[in-house]
Amino acid sequence: MTSAKRAAANRLNGRKSRGPTSRAGKTRASRNARRHGLAAFGSNTDPAMPTRIKQMVDAICEGDDNPLLREQAVGIAEAELWLSYIGREKLAVLERLRDPEEYSLAGHKGRQRWARIKNKVKVLNRIFDAASEQLVEVQALVYASTRAGRDPELEPLPAHLQDAWPPAFVKRRGGPPKERDEYQVLREGIRDLERLYRYEKRAWSQRKRALRGFMAVKLTSR
Repeated sequence: MTSAKRAAANRLNGRKSRGPTSRAGKTRASRNARRHGLAAFGSNTDPAMPTRIKQMVDAICEGDDNPLLREQAVGIAEAELWLSYIGREKLAVLERLRDPEEYSLAGHKGRQRWARIKNKVKVLNRIFDAASEQLVEVQALVYASTRAGRDPELEPLPAHLQDAWPPAFVKRRGGPPKERDEYQVLREGIRDLERLYRYEKRAWSQRKRALRGFMAVKLTSR
């Protein structure tokens, strides 16, 4: 019989391991499998998958209706589809990371991303300071034009204000977008590729087990 002390300890441990309880926490946790969709791999995510699996099973079994054989063939087909999805996701990861503004999904706490965020914040603060100084001068000009009975919207800005915006330290985007080189792409995407490798390793193990089971059923039936 469980003692009162052990029951209290079980209740405390249960509270610690039941996941998020708030609405925001549950919403955030529900998106864990949506970074690349492989954690939610199955017929629920792709309605066409059951049809593709059946076609592959029919091709693997070659007309044999042995249920044990078809069960192993389903495992082979699912592993093959999983491997094809992972291969496409690898290419998508590397293609996405060619953009210098992108970063790896798995490395959301990486130093590279935080460095870029800090730089952006510094630039935004400098832009805000420069705009605040110019805004004071523009407001003074608007007030002077209004008091003189002129329309401030028709008044031209002084040359020094027109030339001061945007500030020189703001990057002007023009021309074709730059891309990372191959080394930078691989370095930035190595964490995402490591995560995909774990899924790939699991798929290869499933495929190997299904192939062994398939061959065992074949030999037994003969």
